[in-house]
Amino acid sequence: MREIPRLAVSGATVFDGTGRPPIENATVLIEGDRVVSVGSAATTPIPRGATIIDGKGKFVTPGLVDMHVHVYTHPRNGIPSSSWPPASPRCSTSAANFTTSRAIAP
Repeated sequence: MREIPRLAVSGATVFDGTGRPPIENATVLIEGDRVVSVGSAATTPIPRGATIIDGKGKFVTPGLVDMHVHVYTHPRNGIPSSSWPPASPRCSTSAANFTTSRAIAP
């Protein structure tokens, strides 16, 4: 049986996207392609054999965030869209696997 790789990001600051305060000196445990645990270093032990990534001075956020989005309004239905060209589903942020986008200005 093939062993699932285990990674631990240790010492990073985690923003979980829920509005709760950031978790400083956090441990993020990853098995294969899944995040399996997130918590403070004091309460989230690193499993034996895990590859440790030093996260000190770094930040961890969930998903992929596009912080440079131009929002357009569809000329026929007035529904805002972040796709380019306007209203093209092929290039939307969701099609590009972004979980969040933010328009800073109109």
